[in-house]
Amino acid sequence: MDAQLAMAQAFSGDAPLVDAFESVALTNYVLQVRTRGVMELPGNLPEIASKLVFAILGGPTERRYFWAQETAIPLEPSQFSVIGRVQRKHPTLGRIWLLLFRVLRLPFALALAAPFVLMARRALRRAGLASRIA
Repeated sequence: MDAQLAMAQAFSGDAPLVDAFESVALTNYVLQVRTRGVMELPGNLPEIASKLVFAILGGPTERRYFWAQETAIPLEPSQFSVIGRVQRKHPTLGRIWLLLFRVLRLPFALALAAPFVLMARRALRRAGLASRIA
């Protein structure tokens, strides 16, 4: 919100406009163009990998937010029937299982995200936006 406000204030001034969202847009472009075919894997692993790309490029605050989201246990039962059944019968054990499976998928998401992080960093460097990423 601060970045949006700063951009709105810059419109009225004489200072050159700096687009605070240019690096996000370029990263999104790299993800959209380069991930065709690769990100069409089953399940939500591609979604987690794309969130991880933005978390890695976004810096420590974004990474903490990503980790908090991934380790948060939702109130509704899991979509996986086995974990959902365990959650209904033994809620504590079900939460532990769900957290374990969520944490275990992160290395796979990182392996999927790493090439896109490198491509996005290269594209940001070429565009002169490397200083805006962590």
